[in-house]
Amino acid sequence: TPFTSRKLSRSTDLLQQTLQQNGYYQGSVVPHTTLDKTDAEMNVQFEVKKGKQARVGDVSVQGDSGMSVPTFRKKAKLKRNSKVNSDTASCALTRLRKHYQGEHRLEANVSLASGKFQKPTNRLNYDFQADRGPVVKIVVEGASLSEGKIRNLVPVYSEGTLDEDLLNEGSKRIRDYFQRLGYFNAKVSHTSSASDGVTHITYNVTRGPRDRIKSVSVSGNGYFGTWLLNQRLNVQPASLFMRHGTYSQALQEADVNTLTAIYQSNWFTNVKITSESRVVSKDPNTGDQDIAVDYHI
Repeated sequence: TPFTSRKLSRSTDLLQQTLQQNGYYQGSVVPHTTLDKTDAEMNVQFEVKKGKQARVGDVSVQGDSGMSVPTFRKKAKLKRNSKVNSDTASCALTRLRKHYQGEHRLEANVSLASGKFQKPTNRLNYDFQADRGPVVKIVVEGASLSEGKIRNLVPVYSEGTLDEDLLNEGSKRIRDYFQRLGYFNAKVSHTSSASDGVTHITYNVTRGPRDRIKSVSVSGNGYFGTWLLNQRLNVQPASLFMRHGTYSQALQEADVNTLTAIYQSNWFTNVKITSESRVVSKDPNTGDQDIAVDYHI
């Protein structure tokens, strides 16, 4: 590529930034150039001196963090005089967010406002913005779920934020969880309310009767063998090892997508696949039902 002094200056600045990102604020980068007239090329050599690695200095916090500065520093593990590297700030933020999540504060907002280097002392002072937000309590009514299972099923915990899309996804995952247990007509909804600085999220579960998958069939498959297609299905009938079979609405939809992909990959571009689940028998005493799932190609 053509050599320009602008490119050389830009490269020098990027190397200097890399040093600072790794804690070497007193480092220097000096470029040296020599012209190769024979090949019409400019050779570039960078002379790098790291200098002393910066140390953690003062820590200040703006906003409603809910803790004193010494406690904030301790939770972030920003020990005074410890070495600064590329992970210092990001690891501190991760620890702080984890701390707030442990307090059920899923709407906590923590960010690094600035990092100011003090040349005379070779210290890097950190200024954080932290707002802990309200306590979020999530409960499930109508069915029994452990706190660990709720954390696993409701994605607001893994995402570390609270919004309606994630709450709706939690409803789907809880519904699918109970459908896999045999409650194929399970329905889940959620409500939100706030009082005294606490946000309450309640998932209401209606399990319905515990059913079982009597049969799974595929019709219209003139090109592929039934056995081959059945091996690709997630929905499975009840057996000795699966008393109620395996079923959920999400699995049934996934099966339709799988079958469609199989045919489209074999040049059946206009293939149309539908599915339905129907009751074939019902226990008059318990209300439990035998379900047949049919895929039509």
